[in-house]
Amino acid sequence: MRTFHRDLLISAVALAGTLALPSAAAAAGPTAGYRLVARVPVACWVRPETGPVSSATGQGRVIEACNSPGGFAVHASYRELGADESALFRYGDREIQLPRTGQVLLRRSSIARIRSVDYRFEKETLKAPVVMVLTIQPI
Repeated sequence: MRTFHRDLLISAVALAGTLALPSAAAAAGPTAGYRLVARVPVACWVRPETGPVSSATGQGRVIEACNSPGGFAVHASYRELGADESALFRYGDREIQLPRTGQVLLRRSSIARIRSVDYRFEKETLKAPVVMVLTIQPI
């Protein structure tokens, strides 16, 4: 009979120890277990949605995409305009009188985003074609 009680007591202690292990691990806190860290590289691009703009219509659509948490800026570069040339450019909901310098900030965003933007030349007095190159940079 003593052997039975002793074996029962040993089994009870072993069971109590097994049940105490999960709560001991939980009490250990965040230092126990695994930690997963993911690093996502910043990627930004701006590209035509349907292909290059038609010189006949002067309009098109681009896709802006940037996952930078600080946002991004979209710039346009083009040839310098002559003193007697001008162009009004609509980019999304903004009307921009193109500076003669050949550089202009089209849009600045303070958040990561993907969106389609319509653009078109509205009023222009140009003596030669203008080719715009859009660039996007994370902030």
